[in-house]
Amino acid sequence: MCGLLCLLASEVQSQNNQLSFTSITARPGEELTIPLSGTFVDGMSGLVVSVLFDPSVIQVLDVSTTTLSEDFTLHSSVSNGRLTIAMAAAEQITTVFPEWILDLRVRVIGAPGATELGLIGGPSLAQNAPNPFNSNTVIRFRTVVDGTMALHVYDLTGQRIRDLWTGDKAAGDHALTWDGRDDAGQEVASGVYVYRLQTGDGSDVQRKLLLLR
Repeated sequence: MCGLLCLLASEVQSQNNQLSFTSITARPGEELTIPLSGTFVDGMSGLVVSVLFDPSVIQVLDVSTTTLSEDFTLHSSVSNGRLTIAMAAAEQITTVFPEWILDLRVRVIGAPGATELGLIGGPSLAQNAPNPFNSNTVIRFRTVVDGTMALHVYDLTGQRIRDLWTGDKAAGDHALTWDGRDDAGQEVASGVYVYRLQTGDGSDVQRKLLLLR
């Protein structure tokens, strides 16, 4: 069972290449931009993926590349509840794409008796840059709905080192900077740390970074 929208299959050049979604909810009448997250390695140069959806519930409006996939040529088509996306690059890509590589814009057109509909999408957390770093690093992330969120940095024992943000943020792209200090303003030691994004709907994504003094 894949719900109202699901990833059917992908044809890529390596088993290390992945395209994925997470879950959110929406009501009839809403338009959403859903990030399609990908991690592509091993010199990927092409991708074909099909997404199944219920056309009585969801209308596909547009598929577009992001800054992470702008070197790809994109073609998409919709037929009988199947969205087919084809991407191709002139040369093999060796860069790892840490997160959202496509934006899928849809409209929820509803269904008889529907009051809340499960869709695909969710927050995305990119790899910090620069990484490794020794003074400041920028952490970029995307939220798809307005609401409460928290971005914290932890050491490998699970102890919270720094609260970068706790509070409300609007849906969209965001960036926060960590200066390698803890909540008391003290410099932390060199090493591997984990930064973790949590949202009010229960989504929880995390990545590792490397601090070198």
